[in-house]
Amino acid sequence: MNTHESKALYKEAARLAAEGRCSEALPLVDQLLEKYPSEPQLLYARAMCLTRLGQIAESWALCERLKREFNHPRAVELMAQLETETASRSKEADLAERSASARQARSKSPVTILEVMRCVKRLQSKDSDERLAAAEALGRLGDARAIDPLTEALGDANRNVRKAAAAALERLGVFEVEPHLRALQAKSAEVRLKAARALGQLGDPRAVQPLIQTLGDPDTPVRRAAVSALESLGQLGERRAIEALIRVLREAMDPVSAKNAETALMELDDERSFYPLVKTLRDKSSDASRNAATTLGDLGDPRAVDPLIEVLSNSRYSMSHREAAAEALGKLGDTRAVEPLVRTLNDRDLHMRKAAAEALGKLGDNSAVPPLIKALADRDLHVCETAAEALEKLGDPRAVGPLTKALEDGNAAAAAALAKLGGEEAFRSLTSALVNEEVTVGVRKAVVSVLEQLGDDRVFEPLIRALDDRELHVRQAAVMTLARLGDDRAVEPLIVALQDKDLHVCEAAAVALGKLGDKRAVVPLIRVVEDEEAFFGLRESAIAALGQLGDRRAVESLIRVLGDGSAYFGIRDAAAKVLGDLGDRRAVEPLLKALKAENNEAAAALRRLGVDPITLQAPAR
Repeated sequence: MNTHESKALYKEAARLAAEGRCSEALPLVDQLLEKYPSEPQLLYARAMCLTRLGQIAESWALCERLKREFNHPRAVELMAQLETETASRSKEADLAERSASARQARSKSPVTILEVMRCVKRLQSKDSDERLAAAEALGRLGDARAIDPLTEALGDANRNVRKAAAAALERLGVFEVEPHLRALQAKSAEVRLKAARALGQLGDPRAVQPLIQTLGDPDTPVRRAAVSALESLGQLGERRAIEALIRVLREAMDPVSAKNAETALMELDDERSFYPLVKTLRDKSSDASRNAATTLGDLGDPRAVDPLIEVLSNSRYSMSHREAAAEALGKLGDTRAVEPLVRTLNDRDLHMRKAAAEALGKLGDNSAVPPLIKALADRDLHVCETAAEALEKLGDPRAVGPLTKALEDGNAAAAAALAKLGGEEAFRSLTSALVNEEVTVGVRKAVVSVLEQLGDDRVFEPLIRALDDRELHVRQAAVMTLARLGDDRAVEPLIVALQDKDLHVCEAAAVALGKLGDKRAVVPLIRVVEDEEAFFGLRESAIAALGQLGDRRAVESLIRVLGDGSAYFGIRDAAAKVLGDLGDRRAVEPLLKALKAENNEAAAALRRLGVDPITLQAPAR
């Protein structure tokens, strides 16, 4: 939701939901979903509205999607609160069944009443096993008169009894807030965890202060659940919840809780979180200033630009705070930040210069090109490389000459920038670097890796020459680039590369030949497979390549490898797999023998050949 109109519509939906007007909020959410059909925040908002409207089945389906596609933590928590047996009921019927009035005695049947009374009495037993059985039974009976006794049992001395009582209350669908507030004080961390989750779902403002206190819980999952619950309450307009989340950002006992608080504040996405975050940002003494800067950048609110520039430009803030401010300004994409970031390119701290260069690349303003060209000559190579990456993003042809000089000076990142800029000058610069003896191996490798991006057929010859480079990393990169190009002119040179003095280059050549799919490679690859002195990794790569080529000339060699008990097991497994893929019946008997020898791939290979590995019956010849 990156437009002002969309954000305004979302805020209106959140306001209506906070006022309990979910039937009015839902159409607004649906309107936004038409524009952003896969936005997790909107899908979760719809699930929340549906839950409060009693449409449990549809809400559950949305939560399952959020869990499956986005691993959405709040959706998982919401699912934990939805009972599957309520999926076919309306909210009114569910609440009528589980409301406070249901606490009063009902005349279901004398037997049910008697059972409940007996179980309640057994909850007072001195025997913990008996108390446990009673709590479990009360959950199964589903009688609301058990709510109070079960709530008291949350404080039981026995851990298993406490867990059973919590599970029973959850099964009863307790919608009242008081039992869960009491459960926050339970000895069991699991009980406290369930209580925090439930309070977030209930949305009762009375839970805010207890949840704030729970932020100091010694158990990490409980603290995280409290953060999530406060997020839900914040969405309902509880300012204290917002303030508590800000405090978590400042003082979190663990980094995950801080990250959860940051995510929660981002999802709130309005002035309720904006101003507290700015206040935290400006706190020089707080380590949370960096977290606040990151969150403000993620929020995308243009009002954050000036406060972030203030932090960036003030040397009294720590380097990490100012670095986070630079990163946030890059995310916001506001050109007001260009000039302050350009000034930061001259900062004494290399991390600040690097962060400024990176942010300028993200802003996309070509007025930053001259300063970034100057930064190519920075005394720190990391800054030089980041400046080159920024120039690559900006795509300004004025950078070609300076990037060429940077490439000659050892700036490997300049290669990608030149490849993106393209043109005759960039082509000459890149190909010249490959034959320049003074250019570092890192630069030559980078050049070889990006030549294909030029889209120029002339890069083929320089890549072939690179197969003879003195450095193995350059040769290996050349092999991989040739494979990506898919030019069959590379087949013969790659066959030669199978004999390279470095095994990594040989393996890369085998893989490349498999991808190219040219039958000329079959016999050379068979030779590699049959070479018992060859490194096992190379032989495995050659076998896999033969599988890709799909030529049955390889069958006899693969059968021999399969039956070679002295060969590395990975090679025999690879041979079995490819024999199954090739579909040649000559492989059936050898595979049956391999199956008895516990070959990992033999059974699956036999199935592909139409043989049942259980009955061991081969097809008729």
